[in-house]
Parts: sequence; structure tokens; C-alpha cells
Amino acid sequence: AYDQTESRDPIIEKDVLTRHRAALDYQYQRKVKYIEPFKNLIEKDQYLKFITGVNFNPLPNSFGFSTELDRRFNETKYRFAGTNPLFNTYFNKQFLWNRSYDLQWDLTRNLKLQFFADNQSIIDEPDESKLLERELNGEISDRAAVRRDSIWENIKNFGRTKAYNHSLNINYTVPTKDFPFLDWINARATYQASYSWNAASQSPFARSLGNVIQNSQNRQANLDLDFTKIYGYSKYLKAIDARSGGARRGATRGRGAIRGNQKDPKQDDQKQDDQKDKKNKKKKKDGPGKLEKALIRPLLFLRRARLTYQENFSTIVPGYMPGSEILGMDNFGSPGWDFVLGLQPNMEQEDYFTKKDWLYNNRNWISSSPLLNSAVSQNYRQTLDGRLTLEPIRDFKVTVEVKRELSDNHLEEFRFDSVGVMDYTHQNPRDFGSYTITFAALKTLFNDDIAGLFDQFETNRLIIASRLTTAPLGSHQNPEDAELLFPDGFGRTSRAVLVPAFLAAYTGEDANTITVDRDYVSNVLLKILPKPNWRLTYNGLSKIPLFKEIFQSVSITHGYRSTLTVNRFETKNQFDFDNPDKRDPINFNFYSRFEVPDIVIQEQFSPLIGIDMRLQNDMSFRFEIGKSRNLNMSFGIDEALNETRSDDVTLGFGYRLQDVNIGFLTGKRSNRGRQDRPQRPGGRGQGQSGDLNINFDFSLSDDITIRHLLDQDLQEPTRGTKTLSILPAAEYQVNRQLSLRFFFDYRRTVPKTSQGFPRTDVSSGITVRFSLN
Repeated sequence: AYDQTESRDPIIEKDVLTRHRAALDYQYQRKVKYIEPFKNLIEKDQYLKFITGVNFNPLPNSFGFSTELDRRFNETKYRFAGTNPLFNTYFNKQFLWNRSYDLQWDLTRNLKLQFFADNQSIIDEPDESKLLERELNGEISDRAAVRRDSIWENIKNFGRTKAYNHSLNINYTVPTKDFPFLDWINARATYQASYSWNAASQSPFARSLGNVIQNSQNRQANLDLDFTKIYGYSKYLKAIDARSGGARRGATRGRGAIRGNQKDPKQDDQKQDDQKDKKNKKKKKDGPGKLEKALIRPLLFLRRARLTYQENFSTIVPGYMPGSEILGMDNFGSPGWDFVLGLQPNMEQEDYFTKKDWLYNNRNWISSSPLLNSAVSQNYRQTLDGRLTLEPIRDFKVTVEVKRELSDNHLEEFRFDSVGVMDYTHQNPRDFGSYTITFAALKTLFNDDIAGLFDQFETNRLIIASRLTTAPLGSHQNPEDAELLFPDGFGRTSRAVLVPAFLAAYTGEDANTITVDRDYVSNVLLKILPKPNWRLTYNGLSKIPLFKEIFQSVSITHGYRSTLTVNRFETKNQFDFDNPDKRDPINFNFYSRFEVPDIVIQEQFSPLIGIDMRLQNDMSFRFEIGKSRNLNMSFGIDEALNETRSDDVTLGFGYRLQDVNIGFLTGKRSNRGRQDRPQRPGGRGQGQSGDLNINFDFSLSDDITIRHLLDQDLQEPTRGTKTLSILPAAEYQVNRQLSLRFFFDYRRTVPKTSQGFPRTDVSSGITVRFSLN
């Protein structure tokens, strides 16, 4: 494509933009044909399917290539700037060449690969002003020819890469269905990798700082287990686990009755169904009885399990000097096949000056400019999510969940030290991240002695401190800590003391046996295994013959969820690997490797017990009791614990009355009126009755937040309210378009602190809703 535009302006004598564009797309795609070498060599057998099912695909499924060239040449000539073109003419030009590639290849039916690459290049052109000057000086006769020769030479070299990136996806499904008795397992693995190379600016200063390379790697594994298929391997267990077929047999008879109404007088199909029913009844007598099912069915409580594990890595390296050629590498040597395929280099500070230190071993790739101050970064995120479904009896389901999330980020400057050691060094290493796991602190959740729990926390500190050292009690250099008998280096505010003491007190563990460590955060806290949370649901009460005629449905629920969260952990800058006994000059405690500003424990019963029932007469009841606790322990500034406790009760009632006649809304009820007057489409005729829905909701909640301060007999509520809510409502459906709703809302709030005052809000009214559709 060729495009040329001109513009006129009182100041601009000539402004010409010339643009050339060209693009080429190519796509190859073939129908996949897998080669199965053993398919016909071995006799087909379900136990040999893992051999006969071996397959591979020697050629890619599809391959695509696209290239685009885009050249812009802008020449602007100004008036009143003299006649010399060196001063009155301005050139702006750009020549881009973008190329992209994509490949899809199913190596086998279970192993699939995808690759995508994108390369953005620039075709460098000579400085037009210098060419014009050389042409005016007679050094060259045709600057267009010189420009053209330079362009073609750079095109032959595929231009100068500005940015390159590629991504690789590999998916593998384990062929468990090809193995005997393993079709109940479904396992999948995914590997994703990416790499990018970004060029520095072409100014001499920016080029001395180098380019930037980055890679990432995502690994994920999914495992699904369906235990019900295991029970299906045994005919006896399958019969035990099978549901009653009474409804299905009734449907068969129904279909037979329909065929009996057809024109076939012999009713052959009906006779065949009757014969099948007799056989099924006979087989049923030979199968497991009710007592067998009642005794054995609970043993088949395992139903399903799911486990997901995911890891995400990324690395960014600034100051990278080599260029980008094939696959973003420079002569296949740097940064190496492992880096472009997403593998993460080792940057541990402990491996400095060793063969394991990737940065130092490849220091010749890094800029030696003293002005390089961009940080090398590595990020890591781990997620573990598991779920187990149990069903001890019919319609009674138990869901157990565990979850763990860890984020760990590393920053440092890696540069040439031209003042000190005259070598490349790691400078200012910093680590920070967050951590969340499912947790459980049930042992103290129902303990109403709030002050006693905090006192136990304070008492645990001395027990933990004495376990961390052999120094005598009362040997601390801080006079206040020595007076409280704390040993040297581990005072009352030491992280290594506070964190395990807090967890022991509020989880109900013994401070004499809980795990302790001098570097508690990295060696213990971040390695705590997740604890199970659960949810119970029972929907089978309405199916019991005793209650079947009373209830349409009854649902009983119970759930517990708790998490432990470290919102941020970060490196203590004063910590010294070579001198771990380095102390804080203020409190004389040993420095910890990581600082933890706070720890949050959240737990709640949602609900503790919940019942939702609907009677056969359309009357419904709902009842829930909830309980929750939030513990936020902060460290460093005030060593304070903010504890929030909440209890709530909810009651609900609903009743639907059908064909309620309200005279002033529907008129007098008359059978003659309903028979004589035609009914309008989509609505009831005049005089017909409507449905009346009555609802009543009652809730009572009580929450309070108490602030505890260490070593101070001060435990005061900072906030809290007791709230009562009553909300009756009635809605009457006049017709399809019109409904009336009467409501009454009463709310009473009583604060727990002197900062607020009791408040009562009452509102009531009628809502008229009219729908046009």
C-alpha cells in the first residue's frame, strides 16, 4: 500500500507524508492423523489398552507466519527560515518490520504444544539531514540511492530488533483411562513459559545501561478423583451405592399406559414392560437388602477429591548487554536455553561467588556502568487448593477444604563496584511477600474469658524465650526485660518470642511443646501446613416417611471457615548473615531475618447451625446462628491485639396464601363474572383473587472490638454494637403487572462504647410496583 498526503499552512511551506505498507500472512493447517504402531499388532483387550493406545503425531497441526513492513517518510519545509534546505527542512522517518510466528502441535492425543513468537524490528536509515548536507557538498550525487542501499542492507540483516517475546504452552493429560481400573483418576499438568527482550534507547547514555530481559514460568497440576467409579467396579458395591429405581419403574409403567392408549389392540409393549418389571422385582429380591445397605453404604463415604497445585515464577534482569537474534538469544549462548524456556536462575545471596550464582557467573553480560541502578527482581507465587467431598449417608454431604497461598519477591542491585572490590557485587538484597492458609483456632473460639486468653499470651512469652536460649533468666541487657526475667537477646518484644507465644495462646497449644525457632518467621510460620475447613449439608429429612407428608424440603447446614494471614513479611535490613548475634540497639534483642508487621486470624461459623424448611402448605421457616472472631496482632510499634467477636441470630418466616380476595382491590368475587367476562392476555379478569406473600424477618447481632496492649492492664472496647432488626412485609399480586407491598422496618442499635448513643430507626410504607412487560 502506498499513501502520500500534503498539507498547506501559512508557516509551513510544504509538509509531505509518504507511507508504504506491505504485509504477508501464511497459514498452514492439516488434519491430525495419529500413528498408532501397536493398534493392529496386539489383540484388542481392555487390559492392554495402554499399549494399543500408544500414539504420536510426527507433524505439526498448524503453522502460521505473518510479516508487516510499515515505512513513514515525512518532509516538512518551513517558510521564513531562509533558503538553505539544511535549516528550513525537517525530516521525520520510521521504518518498522514486525514478524510473528505461531505453532500448534499435538505430539500425542494427551500431549499438546503451542508456541507463539513476536519480533518487532526497526530498519535503520541514515540521518537524512546529513545525507542532504553531503549532497549539497557534492560528496554524493543521489541521496535517495544512498538511502535505498542502506535500507536494503538492513533488510537483509532482518533489521535491528526493538522488542522480542515468545510464549510456550505445554499441556499433558495422564492417560489413566487406558489403564485398567484407573479411569476414576483424572490428572492434568500444564507448563507455560514466556521470554521477552527489550532494547534500550539508542542514545549513548541509555545504550551503556543495557537492555532488559524477562522470563516467566507457570506450572500447574490438577488431580481429580472420583471414588464412585471405584465402587462401580464391584457389582455388589454398585448395587449398594445405587439409588432406588422406583421412580424409573413408575415411569416405565406410565410409558406403557400411553402405548396402551394407542391404536394397537394387542398392547405387546405393555406386556413386555410387565414381564421386565417382574424380572426386576425378582432380581431385587436377590440383591442387597435394606439392612445391608444401611450397614455398608456409610463405608462408601468417600465421593470425590480435587487437588490443584500452581507455581508462578518470573525474573527481570536489567543491564543486559547482548542483543537478540534467534529466539531472543545472542548466538544461542546468552541468556541460554534454560532462561528462554522459563527456567529461573539462582540468585540466592548465600551462593554469591560460587558456581551456583547465575548473575555472577554471567557477569560479562551485565553493564559495568556505575549509573545502573535498576533492580534485579524475582517473584514467586505458590497456590495449593484441595477439596474433599464426603457423603456418609444419602443427602448428607461434607465438604472439606484446605488452601495455601504464598507470595515471595526478591529485589537487589547487581552491578560493578568501581570503588571498592572492583568487581560485580550483590547490593541491597530485599525480600518481601505475603502468606495465607486455612487455619483452625477452635479450642479458644468459645472461650469467653477474653482477658484470660491475653494474659496467657503474655505468660507464654517467658516460656518461649527460655526455650530459645541457654542464657540465664534475667540476663537481658534491657533493664525492663531483665526485671521481667527475660534471657539475654530474647526480650518481651522479640519477634521470635511474640509470634509463637501468640499462636500458642489463641490456638490452645502448650507453650512448652509448640515449635520454636530463632528465625521463627521463615523457618516455622511460613511452613505451617494448612488446616481443614468444612461445610456440612443435609437435605434428606424431608424424604423420611415420617416427615414426607409434612415438609416439601428441609435443609440443615453447618460450616466453619478460618484463615491465618500474614499480609506482609519483609527483610530486616539490619540483619547480618555473617553476624546473626547482631542486636537492636534500642531493645537489645537479636535481629530477625524477617519482619512481620501483623498477623491476622479470622474464623467464623457460617452458620454454626442453619435450618431452612418449607412445609407442604407453602409455609417456610429459616433459622441461623452465626459466630465469628477476628484477631489482628500488630508488632513493632505498639504490640497491640485488636480482637473482634460477633454473635448473631436470624429468624425468618414466609407464607404464601393463594387466591386471596381483597374486595377493594379485586372487586366482588363472582363466579358469573369470571365466566362471562373474557380474561385479558397476561392478567386476571376483574373480580379474580390474587396471591398474598407474607414474610417476617428477625435478626439480633452482638459484636465488640477490644484492644489489648502488652504489659498494660488495659483492655478497653474500641467499638461494638448490639443490633435488633424486625422486618415484617406483605406483598399482594393484584395482577400480572401490578403488585402492592406493605413493609415495616424496625432497627434498634445500642453501642458498646461512649463514643456512640442508642438509636432507633422505624420506617414503614407501601410500595406499588407496575411492570410494563
